[in-house]
Amino acid sequence: MSKRVVLKLDGNLEQGFRVTLEIGEEGNVHFKEEAGHLPPSPKIIQCLDEWQKNYRQLSGNTRITLNNITVQTGALSQNETCRMLAKELEKHLKTWLESDLFYPIDRTLQFLARKK
Repeated sequence: MSKRVVLKLDGNLEQGFRVTLEIGEEGNVHFKEEAGHLPPSPKIIQCLDEWQKNYRQLSGNTRITLNNITVQTGALSQNETCRMLAKELEKHLKTWLESDLFYPIDRTLQFLARKK
């Protein structure tokens, strides 16, 4: 029988999240429940805002109009900037998920992934 895993998050990045992990057998009412927390992370908010702003600029105007050709040197392209911001966001998310208060849930999820 397959497992059913539910991860409930209650909160926000400004104040942190109360996290509940529910594990049960598919079709069965009984389940194991584990609680944890994720801390506030204003840095993730900032990184996410910067990445979203840059990402949205990539698609900008999809109509091609050529009035002038300008060559810029020494600056990162928008694509490179977006990739760099995505890597920074990923780094902060990984650090956030390694929080001591979230560790028991993370450990359980990793155990379940290995069992599969």
